[in-house]
Amino acid sequence: DLASERGIQIPSRTDWDPAMLRDRLRAWAAAEGEGTPLFPEGYLEERAAPFSNADGGQLFAAAALGLVNLGGAAYLGSLLSQIPPAANIPAELALLQSVFPFLVTYALSYVVIPGARFLKLQADNLQIEQRNTNRRMWRDALSQGGTALRSRLDAAASRKQSLRVVRKEDIEFDSAKGLAQQPVEPTALYDDFDRRLRERSGE
Repeated sequence: DLASERGIQIPSRTDWDPAMLRDRLRAWAAAEGEGTPLFPEGYLEERAAPFSNADGGQLFAAAALGLVNLGGAAYLGSLLSQIPPAANIPAELALLQSVFPFLVTYALSYVVIPGARFLKLQADNLQIEQRNTNRRMWRDALSQGGTALRSRLDAAASRKQSLRVVRKEDIEFDSAKGLAQQPVEPTALYDDFDRRLRERSGE
């Protein structure tokens, strides 16, 4: 996921602690955020959705299993079709004949559902690529704009607020911790709040 891609160590399931993960994300943002552009490409680029995170061998095994299911269902259907309608067949064969429609449904759904998902992802990824292309075109158009456009962009850039990175030492209250675990003593927080309230009210 996004945290592992950036080399952020994620706690294991047994040691899972949201506060610990949040502190690590804040530390990473503080280390990487200074002097690093938020969008290196000059625009927000969407990622294409992968069909699966499995490796090639696992995908091949899943596809082979789907073909085996279809082949087995077709072969079993050909055998069952040779039984005369009024024939007296054993109970096991009668049970197999009764569940055969469910076996066919399973074999077909095993192939059809991933296939439909693959086609939908292809269409979605084409739209994502089109949006990324539009963003690149607008980025290039803005970077190559005329004097009037450049002056407006410079004026807007001069008014933008710089990105503020909240470090651990800047935190005065953490909602994930109890009062006794707060970075600042609760009494100091209350006194500071009362002082600000008095200043607001003019007392």
